[in-house]
Amino acid sequence: MSEYVNEKRFAELVLEAQATGKGSEELCEIASAIAIRIMHSKCYPRQLEKEDAISIGVLCVLANVHRYKPEKSKAFHYFSQIIINTLREKARGNKRFKKLRENYWWEMTGKPASTYIQN
Repeated sequence: MSEYVNEKRFAELVLEAQATGKGSEELCEIASAIAIRIMHSKCYPRQLEKEDAISIGVLCVLANVHRYKPEKSKAFHYFSQIIINTLREKARGNKRFKKLRENYWWEMTGKPASTYIQN
């Protein structure tokens, strides 16, 4: 059981959100706490801003509430993995976009992008 999230309460809130179709403020706060904890772990992709990572974490939980099945896994583990995978996917997209932007700058100006484009 995690020390920073009450897993039973989190599971109750997820099931409540499934039943009503609306996420509560407490559910968002717990999702935010999970995202913050992931940011401080070794699996967090460092290419993302911390505020973006928290937003992504909360949105991931709210967007995937309807997919959660309590008989298959615990809510905490299910949503933690979704947040981690989404953050990694977003970081890969940011890297691809940065590379595309640098290539475009090089083609347009003939100069290296590192001297003109700040991340």
